[in-house]
Formats: sequence, structure tokens, C-alpha cells
Amino acid sequence: MKQTATQWQIIERWMAALTPIPEVDVVWLEGSLVDNRNPVPGADIDIRLALADAAYDRLWTGDKTAILAGLGDILRLIDRDWIRAVTQAGVIVELAVFKTSALDGLALHDWEILFSRLPAGQPNFVKLPALSPAEQWSETQDCTPAFVWQQTEMIMTALANCPAPFYNDELDSAKFTLDESRVTLIKLMYRDVGVYFAKRYKHFSTLLTPECLHDLRSTYLRPSAEPVEPVALAEATLQTYAMLGKYLARLSQRYGGGFEPTWYALLLQRVQAMLAAVIHPSRHVHDHRIR
Repeated sequence: MKQTATQWQIIERWMAALTPIPEVDVVWLEGSLVDNRNPVPGADIDIRLALADAAYDRLWTGDKTAILAGLGDILRLIDRDWIRAVTQAGVIVELAVFKTSALDGLALHDWEILFSRLPAGQPNFVKLPALSPAEQWSETQDCTPAFVWQQTEMIMTALANCPAPFYNDELDSAKFTLDESRVTLIKLMYRDVGVYFAKRYKHFSTLLTPECLHDLRSTYLRPSAEPVEPVALAEATLQTYAMLGKYLARLSQRYGGGFEPTWYALLLQRVQAMLAAVIHPSRHVHDHRIR
């Protein structure tokens, strides 16, 4: 028996509205719900339809009302040749529609047929081979030394400025800049594994390498730390910039240049000395602006 997960309640209600439409030839699922009757909360519904060729323009290119009616009240986030919508239950639905004549030989990774009017054995989908994340979602944009230099320039500027919030008693600003730098690190890690940002961001464990995950976790605040504890913030800030330097160097090697390791190390060493007054205040002259 099917579980009564929200996603499947939506699918069943939608199917009840789609199957009476005679021009709907096939309905199938793709994505994480394939052969999964108990999806995790937050799973999207990736559903596909095939319409009789003669009805395609009428039911899809023109007025989509009949196709979407079974979803109830939705907000269309993307409405082009495919639909992304949010339902009242808070579930994202992504729908693409094909002409039935285009199905033969259609290459897919995974699918589950929910309904078909076609003869047995059809549609004749072709299963794609298993691919690594880098093969499936390859990063192909700006793989150049110029990109690495652009990242280096922005990161080094932020690194040079990062002690200021600590000395100005602006710890919320220090936390903000730390979080922003961590996002930059994740973007570089995506480059490191060869995947475009931010594909499969809900599945870091299957996308990033164990080394990347270890390095990322090393930038978090200590579990016992308060959100804006200055010592923990300073430690995490320095660790994040150390990791940024590591991944900039990797990209520079991969893309053929763009990173300045000597200058980066010099600047990081300077910032480490400046933040030492925050991390080890008893070893330094106390500044009344440092808590």
C-alpha cells in the first residue's frame, strides 16, 4: 500500500484529473520519487507527460489549464516550455510535456510509468549509463586563469578586511562575512569536483568528496560556541581563509594559473597576527573594543 506522503497525495489527485483526458498518452515520474512511496520531506515532484501530437499545441503550447487543473491552486514560478510551480502544500512540482511521437528512444536516467495508453512495451525509453556527478553536471563556464584571478582578487580583499569587524566590535558583521566566505568556499569546492554550482545542493554527501566535506566542516564554529563568540568567530574565519587558499591553488593548477600563493600566504599570515589578539587576548595588550 502506498504511504500517505504529501507528494503522493498530490500525484494521486493529479492523476485522477489527467487520466480522463483522452489525449494524455503517457504519464511518468523522474527523479527521487521513482519507485519510492515514502519520499523524504521536501522532495520535488518531477513528472512528465506525453500528449497526442495533434493535441499538443492546444493542451500545452496554448492553454495549460486542463493539464494543471488537478494540482489545485498553484503559483507558477517558471512558465515557459516547462513548468515549475509550488503547490499549496509547499511541494515543488516540475512538469515537462512531450509529443508522443518524440518518446521512442528518449534517453533517461530513471523513470516510473504511472499511466500509459500505448501498446505493451512502449514507450521505448533508453536508460542512460550511470555517470559521475562531474560527467552528469559538468562545469564548463569560465574554466580559465582569469576566473581564478577574479576569485583570488575578491577573496584576498575580503581577507585583508576581515579583522576590522572584530576591532570595531561588530561581531554580527564578522559572522556575516564568515558565512559569505564559506559560501565562496563551497563554490570553489563545486569547481574542484567539476560540477556546476549548485547542482544537487541537497546531497553534498554524494557530490563533494570526503576531503571537501572534512574541509568544509573544519570551518564551522565550535559546537559549544555562541553564535557571535569572538574567539570562535576568529578561529573559524582564519580556517575558512586557509581552506579558500587551498582550493584556489587547486583551481589554479587545473585551469592553468591565476592564483598568487606567495602573496596569499603573506596576507594570511598578517591577518593571523592581527586576529591573535582576539583568539589569545591574555597574550596581548587589551583593546577596550575587543570583547
